[in-house]
Amino acid sequence: MLPHVFLIALLTILQLKNQIIYSCDPNTSCGCSDKSQLHLKIVGGQTVRTRIWNWVVSIHVRNKLHCAGSILSNSWILTAAHCFSYSNNLGNNILQIDPSYVTIHAGSNNRFEEKQIRNVAKIILHPHFDEFNFNNDIALIQLSSPFDMTDITLGHICLPSLSLYEYPPINSSVVAIGWGRLWQNGPESLTLQQVILKIIDYNKSTCYPLIYDRKNQFCAGVDNSKKDTCQGDSGGPLLIFTSSKQWVIAGLTSFGYGCAHPLYSGVYTRIITYLDWIHLYINNTNNSMYPSSLITDTSFDYNDIEWINNMSFHHSISLVLLIILLTLLY
Repeated sequence: MLPHVFLIALLTILQLKNQIIYSCDPNTSCGCSDKSQLHLKIVGGQTVRTRIWNWVVSIHVRNKLHCAGSILSNSWILTAAHCFSYSNNLGNNILQIDPSYVTIHAGSNNRFEEKQIRNVAKIILHPHFDEFNFNNDIALIQLSSPFDMTDITLGHICLPSLSLYEYPPINSSVVAIGWGRLWQNGPESLTLQQVILKIIDYNKSTCYPLIYDRKNQFCAGVDNSKKDTCQGDSGGPLLIFTSSKQWVIAGLTSFGYGCAHPLYSGVYTRIITYLDWIHLYINNTNNSMYPSSLITDTSFDYNDIEWINNMSFHHSISLVLLIILLTLLY
């Protein structure tokens, strides 16, 4: 009996040892949920456990999933401008979706589960948004009534606190989140998905052909991989973990050439460029919107994550087989 217990305990320890766990600081005012986030090896995307990314909302237009967004405060949502704009038949005038058609759903990973739902009072597109090259692809949504933020399934995301030109840093690891299509032209996900990406150098051939203004846009992806955001993920956050143990919204999912195309990265709106614009509408003296540090905590490499968890998998399989063998012998 004792060998069995020992081996099961050893199996559990090895599984935990060979996984990367991000534990945020629960005492911070933004960028932390009430559960730690465990990153595992993912194939294209990974289903998110409940209450991990509690600032993420799904945006519905006429009761259909349209985009994702992030909670900045109990009354304001940050998302992408292209979620709410379209051209007239002549293509010479940008029109905006009527806010009365839009609802914001928060507090659940399942896009059909009704937790907290709010109507929209106002949608504010960036005044220089260009729907043809997606420059300035950012928007704010003001809710008709505030969310109940005492609900532990809801939280605030942190904004970057400094105007650094190259933020997020090249090669840093980030997490994209959304309910979008699981593959190009495939079905939309019923549950919230996450994917780990890397910030791509603008000069790479997978990036610069897509970028109109590198000050406002940047690329993220994984070389020669099927990991990417897709239709329906638009407006969702691209998150980076800091040394203060907080998650910061570094970008918004904007556009790409298809989904997970090996020759092209995804393009994201660079949030740090738009802090002054955001503060025109949201109180800029509210320190609860900022992390204590912007230094990234990226002590891992994407390949390390895959290797570590492959190692964990092989150890697990070996130990399970050993346990079965010993069980048969005893």
